[in-house]
Amino acid sequence: LNIGRLLLSTTPEEALGERVFDIVNHLNYGVALISDEIEKVKLAELNLMAGQKAKSSTAYDTALRYLIVGMELLAENSWVAAYPLTFALYIERAECEYLCGHFEQGEKLFDTLLSQAKSKQDRAKVYGIQIVQYTNMGKYLEAIEAGQEALMLFDMPLTETGLEEAFGAALQEIELNLGERAIKELIDLPEMTDPDKQTVLNLLVN
Repeated sequence: LNIGRLLLSTTPEEALGERVFDIVNHLNYGVALISDEIEKVKLAELNLMAGQKAKSSTAYDTALRYLIVGMELLAENSWVAAYPLTFALYIERAECEYLCGHFEQGEKLFDTLLSQAKSKQDRAKVYGIQIVQYTNMGKYLEAIEAGQEALMLFDMPLTETGLEEAFGAALQEIELNLGERAIKELIDLPEMTDPDKQTVLNLLVN
């Protein structure tokens, strides 16, 4: 624990990403000796960082161990007192549980996330991961249902009947919006900034 504290205190913020494993491994060995709530939150944040870094390297089992320790450090009221950190730890762990083949545990975490999420963007993030995981598992109907639930958050239900008519109407709307412009001119338009529309587009792509 003392070694971990020393490493953390002498590591600049911008260098944390490079040394996070060394720091976290020492602190996690001594985690039972940590009683200060502020230090626990900091260590939970570091375990999140380590878990994300391990996951990005496809070391899913290792990532899962860091994320579990991070969640164990959370206070009982963390969904209220530390919502961003709690949401991040839960959603990263839920994805890692799936990637490690622990589907039942992943589902439980997704259920918790959907019940605790404070915004429709956060709920959409959960559905977005579910879409990808269900698709990877060949559970296509469940993937579509998750996508439909997510789109309903933004008042955008997918048409299930009269598809030919809906498709024709959508093409007409595209042509109307395009007007006299050439398609290549669209690249000069400003990028989309509406967070709801960005989320919907990502969901539709998935």
